[in-house]
Amino acid sequence: AGRDLGWFFDAYLRHAQLPRLVARRQGDQLLLHWQTPKNIPFPMPVEVAVNGEVRTVPMAGGRGVVTVPAGAGFTLDPSSKLLRQDDAIDRFRDWTAAQAANGD
Repeated sequence: AGRDLGWFFDAYLRHAQLPRLVARRQGDQLLLHWQTPKNIPFPMPVEVAVNGEVRTVPMAGGRGVVTVPAGAGFTLDPSSKLLRQDDAIDRFRDWTAAQAANGD
C-alpha cells in the first residue's frame, strides 16, 4: 500500500476486542475518538452523514471533530463500512440468543 498500516493489523488481528467509536456532542461540534485495547493507536477515518451529507473525518491520533449545526441530525458510519464494537448490535445479539434459548 506504500504506507504503514501496522496500526490496522494491531487493532484487528492482534486483539480480540474490536475498536469502539465514541461520539460526544459539544455545542455545534461532534467529538469523535476511538477506544482500543491497551490504547493502541487507531487513526481509521470515519464517515459521518450530517443531514444526509456524508463527510469523511480524519482521525489523526484516534480523534476527530466534525461540525454538526444545532438541530441537525447525524449518522456515524452511514454505509456500515467499519468493523467496530457497537452497543446496539451487542444488545441485539444478546436478545436473539435469549430468544433462541427460550425457544421463541
